[in-house]
Amino acid sequence: MFIQALDTRGAIASTGYTDPLASVRMSHEHIVDFNGGAALNSAAGNYLQYTTSGGNRLRYMVGATERFTLPDTKPTVTGAKGGNAALASLLTALAAANLITDSSSA
Repeated sequence: MFIQALDTRGAIASTGYTDPLASVRMSHEHIVDFNGGAALNSAAGNYLQYTTSGGNRLRYMVGATERFTLPDTKPTVTGAKGGNAALASLLTALAAANLITDSSSA
């Protein structure tokens, strides 16, 4: 069961702010729920969670299903591209987005 500790729905930013800025510091395993039920004891809907079980990572959950995960460390891609231009382009784009370390060869 998840317990809601902070509900900012309906919060109004201070005068002069055009985009509200919120900073929340939480312990691991706590969640940021985007669309859980209206009651404070409702099940979580779609949420982000920093977890340390199964490796440190930030994960996006839809109910009980993990849809996306970002580990604390970037994966390193190794091996040969074998002249595949599409693969080379993909690895270059992922490395440019700082999502992987490209250690592959031509």
